[in-house]
Amino acid sequence: MRIARSMKQDDGLESALLARVAACNFDATILDTNDLSTIRGSSLIALRFPERIVQRLERERPDLQVSAIASGASELLFRFASLPGATEAVEAALRRTLRGAGDPASWPWTLFTYVWAVEGPDDGAGRDFVKRLRRLTARCNTLQYRQPTIVLPPFHSDAERRARDGKTDAASVVCSLDGVRPATPGLRQKSKAVSASVRWRRGFGVKAKELFYEAELKDIGYRSALPFAGEFSDLAPTADERRTRDIPDSLTGKMALIYLDGNGFGQRRQAEGRTAAGLRAFSEDVKAKRRDLLHEVLTALDDLPGMIHPGDERTRQCVRFETLLWGGDEVMWALPACCAWAVMGVVQAHLNDRNRWGELTHAAGLLIAPYKAPITHLTALVKDLGDTAKTVNRGGNGVQIGIVSGFDMPGVTVDALRRPLFDPDGAEDEVPHGTLQCDGARWGDGQGAMAAVKHPRTGLPRSALYRVYHESLEKGLFASGRREDARRYLDMGLAQIELVHEGTIDPQAIATLRDGLPGAQGVAEHPLVPLHQILSLWDIAR
Repeated sequence: MRIARSMKQDDGLESALLARVAACNFDATILDTNDLSTIRGSSLIALRFPERIVQRLERERPDLQVSAIASGASELLFRFASLPGATEAVEAALRRTLRGAGDPASWPWTLFTYVWAVEGPDDGAGRDFVKRLRRLTARCNTLQYRQPTIVLPPFHSDAERRARDGKTDAASVVCSLDGVRPATPGLRQKSKAVSASVRWRRGFGVKAKELFYEAELKDIGYRSALPFAGEFSDLAPTADERRTRDIPDSLTGKMALIYLDGNGFGQRRQAEGRTAAGLRAFSEDVKAKRRDLLHEVLTALDDLPGMIHPGDERTRQCVRFETLLWGGDEVMWALPACCAWAVMGVVQAHLNDRNRWGELTHAAGLLIAPYKAPITHLTALVKDLGDTAKTVNRGGNGVQIGIVSGFDMPGVTVDALRRPLFDPDGAEDEVPHGTLQCDGARWGDGQGAMAAVKHPRTGLPRSALYRVYHESLEKGLFASGRREDARRYLDMGLAQIELVHEGTIDPQAIATLRDGLPGAQGVAEHPLVPLHQILSLWDIAR
């Protein structure tokens, strides 16, 4: 087996030195604005830093024989020859590349914060690759605690903000997009004063819209016929679409975030990475699986109504999709709320294919929310949903869905959204919120069940379901002590619906209302929870 290889077989690593570089505080430099192009540019820059470091060392010191062992969006582990002065040379190159503010070759890498650890010839690491890696990781972790969340350049004085014509730049001294960094005199974005950091990241994101997808899928030969979304507003349906495609009002101004987080990837990485070759193989295998998933999702978008922005006076035709996070064991996508149900179906079908992923699984969060809400808060919410999915369904492909109809910040947390659902012993007027835990392996069954419930001829009438729901709420039937009363009232409502529709209701729709969606978890405690979940998912289950 790969993990059993001896160090003597491990590419001669016993005679080489190791270095590890880690990026810190991604949210402070990637998700610090609500501008999609700036986020895209930041992500692309972060993805490129491992390659840039290796290229620079290869160019400046070919004698060091630098080669990457494992790399991602937040980490690089590489080896180099143990020559006299090698440690100092690598340290200097890293410092110039990642912190050399005056070095043009260091831009834009200096916009982020990094820590690194480099082995010296007298470190006494021996031949145990695992111990060497743990030592480097511990050193990086220690340095990370000493790093500020963001390194701010000095604010500009009035003299520095004075242009050549003698006039002082009267714009705000704070960047209008991130609200933290000082605005650079003379720099504007859409007539707003911005910092050099935002201007550079946004410019890179605009120019390199398709670069990420082409680079990741170059071996497959994928190339989108249309550009990808340029603004979060592009993800929401237009007024014409709302009329012609019957998009409900509840999805007006909404987008969706899909978040994936690997289960136990760190442990698997440690087990596989007992040698440099094993670690490299595991890292490349996960990257290949992710690229395969990305290609399948992008290919499916062409067949989903609503995924292509038709174009209007403000926006040209584009694909309503963007990758916000990509690297390590995390993925985050932004897309239209009306397409999220179908796209998650594609994702779960891929992740639950054992021939593709084997024993590797992911926790997933699906958040429906207004596109104008602060992206930092939305990403925190969808990550929290993913964490809950991981807790509820440990080791499986669990999905936690959260629906935020409005957004008042601060004060909205996933704990506040999910508490009534998983703790139904509250007050009588405490209604389970629109959060839902599903087994991803049964997502397709859930899609079929919702299709049966919503079928225009044989499904359940929405108005009748709402009547049962609101009457149950008025009667206090959501209280945990009135479960049997709630069950009898639900059965009465179902009997009335079947009587009115003369037995045409699909038995699958009735079973879903009584027993819950296939694979749904945390709903057995109260008979009205499936009703609430069906009504919560009605508009997004398209």
